Amino acid sequence: YRVALRRYRMLASLAFTASRWRASRLSIAAAHLAAGDHAAADALLAGIDPATLDHAEHAVWLNNRACAALDAGRDPHEALAMVERAIAMRPDVPGILHTRARALIEVGRLDDAIAVLEAMRAGGELPLRLEAERCRELAAAWERKGQRDYADDYRDRARLHAI
Repeated sequence: YRVALRRYRMLASLAFTASRWRASRLSIAAAHLAAGDHAAADALLAGIDPATLDHAEHAVWLNNRACAALDAGRDPHEALAMVERAIAMRPDVPGILHTRARALIEVGRLDDAIAVLEAMRAGGELPLRLEAERCRELAAAWERKGQRDYADDYRDRARLHAI
């Protein structure tokens, strides 16, 4: 993720419109999240005024904040509320659906989470990393439901898709 961070930072420094600058900031925050640097992502997201964001950017901002909250072990109900708002804006984005499923698992709504994770593929194939994460979340949900065989199957699928 260091390469991605460097590239997004370079794009931010070259951004000649407000929308490109905002997009680069949101991408930098997402790269921090992917790298596991929740504090950096939180700080960056906190510095963005949501009133300045367009519809799609606001959905990404909410999703990234929900991811940061979940990754840092903060209140999953709060994360779910944020991602539900993002879903209302962009119900077609698999990454936002994935965040919603993670939050649903954390609040114990396992059947809802499984349904969301299964629906993620309705739009076609997912990028390999997202498919691997989807399978890991399905494994976690099935494990918590006491269905070890399903969980093992999805863990195997996650390993196949991991890059």
